[in-house]
Amino acid sequence: FFKVVVEMLLASSWSRPTTLGVVVRRFASNRASRGLYHGRDVAFGNKVSHSQRKTRRQWKPNVQKKRLWSRVLGCWLRFNVTTHALKCIDRKGGIDEYLLETKDDKVNSISGRNAKHMILAKLAEPDAAEAANY
Repeated sequence: FFKVVVEMLLASSWSRPTTLGVVVRRFASNRASRGLYHGRDVAFGNKVSHSQRKTRRQWKPNVQKKRLWSRVLGCWLRFNVTTHALKCIDRKGGIDEYLLETKDDKVNSISGRNAKHMILAKLAEPDAAEAANY
Protein backbone atom coordinates (compact mmCIF):
# COMPACT_ATOMS: atom_id res chain seq x y z
CA PHE A 1 0.00 0.00 0.00
CA PHE A 2 2.65 2.52 1.05
CA LYS A 3 4.80 1.72 -1.95
CA VAL A 4 1.95 2.60 -4.33
CA VAL A 5 1.22 5.85 -2.46
CA VAL A 6 4.87 6.92 -2.45
CA GLU A 7 5.26 6.24 -6.17
CA MET A 8 2.05 8.13 -6.89
CA LEU A 9 3.08 11.15 -4.79
CA LEU A 10 6.62 11.23 -6.13
CA ALA A 11 5.34 11.03 -9.72
CA SER A 12 2.97 13.97 -9.22
CA SER A 13 4.31 17.49 -9.01
CA TRP A 14 4.93 18.87 -5.52
CA SER A 15 3.51 22.28 -6.41
CA ARG A 16 0.00 23.27 -5.52
CA PRO A 17 -2.55 24.10 -8.23
CA THR A 18 -1.97 27.60 -9.55
CA THR A 19 -4.00 30.21 -11.36
CA LEU A 20 -1.90 32.64 -13.43
CA GLY A 21 1.17 31.94 -11.30
CA VAL A 22 -0.59 32.60 -7.99
CA VAL A 23 -0.79 29.75 -5.49
CA VAL A 24 -4.42 28.92 -4.68
CA ARG A 25 -5.00 28.35 -0.95
CA ARG A 26 -8.04 28.09 1.21
CA PHE A 27 -7.74 30.58 4.06
CA ALA A 28 -6.76 29.13 7.40
CA SER A 29 -6.22 31.06 10.57
CA ASN A 30 -2.83 31.07 12.21
CA ARG A 31 -4.25 28.76 14.84
CA ALA A 32 -5.46 26.21 12.28
CA SER A 33 -2.18 26.28 10.37
CA ARG A 34 -0.37 24.98 13.47
CA GLY A 35 -2.38 21.78 13.92
CA LEU A 36 -4.52 19.19 12.18
CA TYR A 37 -7.94 20.82 11.90
CA HIS A 38 -9.25 18.94 8.79
CA GLY A 39 -11.00 21.99 7.36
CA ARG A 40 -12.44 23.22 10.66
CA ASP A 41 -11.67 26.72 11.86
CA VAL A 42 -13.05 29.51 14.00
CA ALA A 43 -16.53 30.52 12.80
CA PHE A 44 -18.15 33.90 13.35
CA GLY A 45 -21.77 34.93 13.62
CA ASN A 46 -24.38 36.50 15.84
CA LYS A 47 -25.69 35.55 19.25
CA VAL A 48 -29.41 36.31 19.16
CA SER A 49 -31.22 36.91 22.42
CA HIS A 50 -34.94 36.48 23.09
CA SER A 51 -35.45 40.17 22.23
CA GLN A 52 -33.69 39.56 18.88
CA ARG A 53 -30.75 41.75 19.87
CA LYS A 54 -27.72 40.56 17.88
CA THR A 55 -24.20 40.58 19.26
CA ARG A 56 -21.13 39.20 17.51
CA ARG A 57 -19.65 35.95 18.75
CA GLN A 58 -17.35 33.18 17.60
CA TRP A 59 -17.45 29.39 17.67
CA LYS A 60 -14.13 27.74 18.34
CA PRO A 61 -13.37 24.20 17.15
CA ASN A 62 -12.91 21.44 19.72
CA VAL A 63 -9.11 21.18 19.76
CA GLN A 64 -7.15 18.62 21.79
CA LYS A 65 -3.40 18.18 22.27
CA LYS A 66 -2.59 14.61 21.24
CA ARG A 67 0.36 12.35 20.61
CA LEU A 68 -0.22 10.06 17.62
CA TRP A 69 1.91 7.00 16.91
CA SER A 70 3.50 6.86 13.46
CA ARG A 71 4.17 3.26 12.42
CA VAL A 72 6.41 4.35 9.55
CA LEU A 73 8.58 6.69 11.63
CA GLY A 74 8.37 4.54 14.75
CA CYS A 75 7.82 7.49 17.08
CA TRP A 76 5.13 9.70 18.58
CA LEU A 77 4.05 12.87 16.74
CA ARG A 78 2.51 15.73 18.73
CA PHE A 79 -0.33 17.70 17.19
CA ASN A 80 -3.13 20.05 18.10
CA VAL A 81 -5.99 18.05 16.61
CA THR A 82 -9.71 18.72 16.30
CA THR A 83 -12.03 15.92 17.28
CA HIS A 84 -13.23 15.81 13.66
CA ALA A 85 -9.65 15.24 12.49
CA LEU A 86 -9.25 12.47 15.11
CA LYS A 87 -12.31 10.72 13.68
CA CYS A 88 -10.88 11.03 10.17
CA ILE A 89 -7.51 9.65 11.35
CA ASP A 90 -9.25 6.66 12.95
CA ARG A 91 -11.28 6.09 9.78
CA LYS A 92 -8.14 6.08 7.60
CA GLY A 93 -6.34 3.68 9.93
CA GLY A 94 -3.67 5.89 11.50
CA ILE A 95 -1.77 9.15 11.18
CA ASP A 96 0.45 7.83 8.38
CA GLU A 97 -2.46 6.84 6.14
CA TYR A 98 -4.33 10.05 6.98
CA LEU A 99 -1.45 12.33 6.01
CA LEU A 100 -0.62 10.39 2.83
CA GLU A 101 -4.19 10.04 1.55
CA THR A 102 -5.74 13.38 2.58
CA LYS A 103 -5.55 16.32 0.20
CA ASP A 104 -3.24 19.16 1.19
CA ASP A 105 -6.07 21.71 1.36
CA LYS A 106 -7.78 19.60 4.04
CA VAL A 107 -4.58 19.13 6.06
CA ASN A 108 -3.57 22.76 5.40
CA SER A 109 -1.06 23.00 8.23
CA ILE A 110 2.66 23.46 8.57
CA SER A 111 3.09 20.65 11.10
CA GLY A 112 0.97 18.29 8.99
CA ARG A 113 3.01 19.01 5.87
CA ASN A 114 6.28 18.53 7.79
CA ALA A 115 5.12 15.17 9.14
CA LYS A 116 3.96 14.11 5.66
CA HIS A 117 7.38 14.94 4.18
CA MET A 118 9.12 13.02 6.98
CA ILE A 119 6.92 9.98 6.28
CA LEU A 120 7.54 10.23 2.53
CA ALA A 121 11.29 10.53 3.07
CA LYS A 122 11.26 7.48 5.35
CA LEU A 123 9.19 5.48 2.82
CA ALA A 124 11.54 6.49 0.01
CA GLU A 125 14.34 4.60 1.78
CA PRO A 126 14.43 1.02 0.44
CA ASP A 127 14.62 -0.65 3.88
CA ALA A 128 11.77 1.35 5.43
CA ALA A 129 9.33 0.75 2.58
CA GLU A 130 9.61 -3.02 3.06
CA ALA A 131 9.19 -2.78 6.84
CA ALA A 132 6.15 -0.47 6.58
CA ASN A 133 4.18 -2.94 4.45
CA TYR A 134 3.78 -5.20 7.50
